[in-house]
Amino acid sequence: MPQSNIEKKDTNLLYHYIDKRNAFVGADLHIYANGKFNLRSYTDVAYWISAGTWSKTGEIFSFSSNLKNLLVINVSYLPFQAGKEKASNFAVIKDLKGTEYPHGAIHINNDSVSCYYGDLECFGSFKTIDSIKIKITEDVSSPWIKVDPTKGIIQIVLETDIDLERYSPFNEKLKREGNMLKVVIE
Repeated sequence: MPQSNIEKKDTNLLYHYIDKRNAFVGADLHIYANGKFNLRSYTDVAYWISAGTWSKTGEIFSFSSNLKNLLVINVSYLPFQAGKEKASNFAVIKDLKGTEYPHGAIHINNDSVSCYYGDLECFGSFKTIDSIKIKITEDVSSPWIKVDPTKGIIQIVLETDIDLERYSPFNEKLKREGNMLKVVIE
């Protein structure tokens, strides 16, 4: 579908900064007219992404990632399988696109108990469940929320379509000096 003139204006690329220190490490930063940015940092074996909004005062760019370490989740309840003893409390974590996060941690009851692959692999034990917190990476986790496991198997849906296993928050200030961007140390 063709973009309208307004959509074209809003997604115009204003700046594209490339950092290629050597053949093994680099970054691509795209800064758009609509106040959004995309960042891809990479090494020769892995890459990370970030997205968010930006503003500019003078020659100082301020970047703010969309997630900011606070992951919004939605909890629903799947029916228990009829005729079978309840074997699972949690389904595998999914995002809005249906991508599964089997390595995402489900922390239980404000405690050190964590489960993975739904609850096929748990570290620690629990008798009841009253609250959960989801942790995808060190930088991306949800707040604690109340749940009721008597309603069914707990299905956690991450309210995003961003690949969180590759996501790294980017909340920085950079100063433009000529054709370079340098980190502002405050």
